[in-house]
Amino acid sequence: MFNPTLKAKYFPIVIIGVLSLIELLVSFQGFDLCDEGWTLSGYQQFARNPESVQYQFLYYNSLVIGAAWNAVFGGLGIIGFRLLDSVFIILTGLVVYAILKEIVNRWLILAGLVACVLMREWGSMIFNHNSISAFLVVSAVYFMLRSFKSDKTFYLFLSFFIIGVNVFSRLPNLTMFALGIALLVDYAYKKDPKLLFRQVAAAFLGSLSGIAFILFYLKLSGNLQHFSIALQDMRSAGSDPESTHQLPMMLKVYFANYKTVFKHLLVEAALIGLFVVSQLKIRNSIFRYAFFAFFMFCFVYLLLRWKSPITWSYSIVTMILLFSLVQFRRQYLITQLIVIALIVANFLPLGSDFGIDNMGYASLYIAWPLSIGLLGVIISNTNAPYTRSLQQFALVLMGAFFLRQAVAISQYCYFDEGSRFNKRYAVNNRLANTFTTKEKAAIMDELLLHLSRYVKKDDYLLCFQSLPMVNYVTETRPYLNNSWVWTYDPSLMSAKFVEAEKNIKELPVIVREKCQPLSGKWTTPLPSYNREDLPTTYEYKGSKIKLINNFISVNAYKVAWENNLFQILVPPHL
Repeated sequence: MFNPTLKAKYFPIVIIGVLSLIELLVSFQGFDLCDEGWTLSGYQQFARNPESVQYQFLYYNSLVIGAAWNAVFGGLGIIGFRLLDSVFIILTGLVVYAILKEIVNRWLILAGLVACVLMREWGSMIFNHNSISAFLVVSAVYFMLRSFKSDKTFYLFLSFFIIGVNVFSRLPNLTMFALGIALLVDYAYKKDPKLLFRQVAAAFLGSLSGIAFILFYLKLSGNLQHFSIALQDMRSAGSDPESTHQLPMMLKVYFANYKTVFKHLLVEAALIGLFVVSQLKIRNSIFRYAFFAFFMFCFVYLLLRWKSPITWSYSIVTMILLFSLVQFRRQYLITQLIVIALIVANFLPLGSDFGIDNMGYASLYIAWPLSIGLLGVIISNTNAPYTRSLQQFALVLMGAFFLRQAVAISQYCYFDEGSRFNKRYAVNNRLANTFTTKEKAAIMDELLLHLSRYVKKDDYLLCFQSLPMVNYVTETRPYLNNSWVWTYDPSLMSAKFVEAEKNIKELPVIVREKCQPLSGKWTTPLPSYNREDLPTTYEYKGSKIKLINNFISVNAYKVAWENNLFQILVPPHL
């Protein structure tokens, strides 16, 4: 399908160059008060005061790597951690290339990797648990396939060792043990019971060794207690009736995700089927081109109408892989790759409160390049009148997807709404070195100026509820073991207030939002920010407002400064 000449040994340089260019273009804009601030605060305080970011020990692998990066390159601020994320994206892409290069066209692998990166409509984020999860999963798959090709179980041991280690990137990565299904696929083709027994033993020992390795490191580094407490907090939070991580609620989200994917898949399959029939049955070239244009319009229209690029990607990728599974059922390695790609795509997002909408972009690193590559193989090997039209159809659709995503990225940064063309101003802080709008930069400058009168580096600061970036840029310690207290469920937040008042002698300064940072439109005041009696939603829990108001009242806090968006409260001794 594509045959530009370039020696294979140089192609990794092309991958590095293309992915680096994309990341470079988008990494210097966007100022997120929530997710990025939370993660950055964890990296910053991990070595200084691990108790203050204890809740983030559930993401231990990324916490350790991020803290090490912070120790060496912390002065690079937000951009430095986006650079680290770019490094992991490139490493993930190189491993995917190593997995697929013997199966499909390398240029189509690159196209699939670009599709994965462009799925992130926010463009760029700092290094986080999704970054390390994706890298470790594709690394595990690489060694797994080496084992299947050579029948050497040592590689399988390494594969499941990595899967065991990856559990500590985010606990829901336990679902990646589902890759054990690939052992059954291997047995179905090879019919070797002794080999299967050795494989199961290697996988079991590898899994235990990977988990034991991290637990031993936790113990050796003195962090096991912090991890254990974080684990207990997660369990108690899951039992809270207002939790967004209750199993029934998450299952409801997953079923809704896959129901939407299935609907999209049926529509797309029907359109492609009608397109092929029209190209086969219609002899008049004018009518054939007319039908080509019509079906192309339908696909592009659906691409624009269906708002989630992740859902659209899942439906397209799933349709191609299922069709390929039938087409290549006699070819062991391709069948195995398809099964593995589908397992990763559908099991890795489990455990995230928004399912594939949260984790989907990190779950298709194998599936996207593989599906595009196999589609290229199918089209190239098809000797039919519609082959050229199908090739053109695929090219136009892929181009439309890339263009749509490029436009979307130009108009949005993660939790920082608005066009990138207006994001030309930086907050006056050495760590907050990305660009945002003039209005947001001025608002943050005003807040940080007034806050500097009451807090200094390593002081305790309570940011309520979604202002963890303030903890990061002021280099302060989160008061409730977590810089993003919105992530606590009400019962856990209550327990953390009791624990903090018991263990920390001085009362913290409080920074409170009077807006909604979660939307990325935090320049708009929220008049109901202090209401305790509103209906419960994903963003709002009245019981949390009661907790902070009670804490303020009991400890006789006073308002030191406020505007229509933020409020600084100080204890009586200040």
